[in-house]
Amino acid sequence: MDSTSWDERYASAEHPWGSAPPRALMTRCAALRPGRAVDLACGDGRNARFLADSGWEVEAVDFSPVAIEVATGAPDDQ
Repeated sequence: MDSTSWDERYASAEHPWGSAPPRALMTRCAALRPGRAVDLACGDGRNARFLADSGWEVEAVDFSPVAIEVATGAPDDQ
């Protein structure tokens, strides 16, 4: 799957996997002291937002420009 396929997916749905982070992430993070995290393939940013809201310093990356726009709330410039 290339970035075009992911771009289409993120352009067609506000939250393809729901808006809440996975329960496993919430449970695991509750037991940890906040630090630094990398969210690879961050998609719409739901996990990165949860971590940042929980006090983590987060670097989120995705190869889909549309996903990054959704994650950052940036308007579509293209």
